[in-house]
Amino acid sequence: TYINNKELWPYYEKVLELNVPLFLHTGFSWCVPGRSRYCEPWHLEDVCEDFPDLTILAYHMGYPHLDALNAQAMKYPNLHIGTSLLPLFGHGLSKRSQKMFGETRIWAGIDKMVWGTDLGPCSDEMDFINKF
Repeated sequence: TYINNKELWPYYEKVLELNVPLFLHTGFSWCVPGRSRYCEPWHLEDVCEDFPDLTILAYHMGYPHLDALNAQAMKYPNLHIGTSLLPLFGHGLSKRSQKMFGETRIWAGIDKMVWGTDLGPCSDEMDFINKF
């Protein structure tokens, strides 16, 4: 469902009550049966507005909608940008990843970036990594 589906508000309230960060997938969904339209960064605006005290980490830098996510993170202090899978772009796609990281640093700020990946050690994922 959409990130800003009001049916998720009780879930967001519980996350806020537990005082833990909310991690959300943003951008293109390359996992079947996921639909990218549910993960577009501009849907975060409603969540950030209604839950200003909720710490939100948007995975995958909103790729390919980085500009929209950077603008949202610049606007909302509680919204942070997670690099997730994108550090892999540094292997073979370094100019693109450098540009993405640089734009996020300029627009959202270095303090809004969280470096890491959500890939685990399973063999399919390691095969993917080793291709780079």
